[in-house]
Amino acid sequence: MTNDAKPVTTENRLQRARDEHELYFRAHPKLTDRDYLLAVFDELAALPGTHEVFGEHNPIRELPNWLSGDAGGELLRFFQKSDADTGALVHDFTDPAWDTRFLGDLHQDLSEAARKKYALLQTPEFVEEFILERTLEPALNEFGLVTGHWSFVIRHSSGNK
Repeated sequence: MTNDAKPVTTENRLQRARDEHELYFRAHPKLTDRDYLLAVFDELAALPGTHEVFGEHNPIRELPNWLSGDAGGELLRFFQKSDADTGALVHDFTDPAWDTRFLGDLHQDLSEAARKKYALLQTPEFVEEFILERTLEPALNEFGLVTGHWSFVIRHSSGNK
């Protein structure tokens, strides 16, 4: 970082994201926000830590009509939404105490057809707690580790109940 560089903040990360979006459409004026998201996913897929999530097996590539250009724009606006009073991001991933339950809500609400076809429903919190109290917590006590990919396991293991 040079002396005249600004420190990294949520505000300038958001502005950078908006600037990158604008630059993409200057270079590709006939494409859609879905295309933009796919280009971002391609960049993320090239990184070792995110390849498994954003690589060629990503369902967005297998279901080309799952996310329209308009829905891609709605998705971008959702994640870039700011609080009208404070200007702070509503969904700020830099807050370590932030709950990720909204991601499950978003996933199940993106497409009614996909929700019905693939049974995309958020696990109710009381069910999460019941399962975790009887499975994860004893496993952590016994073995000190856990594997899995469910959002409620991630939330629980990070202390966000």
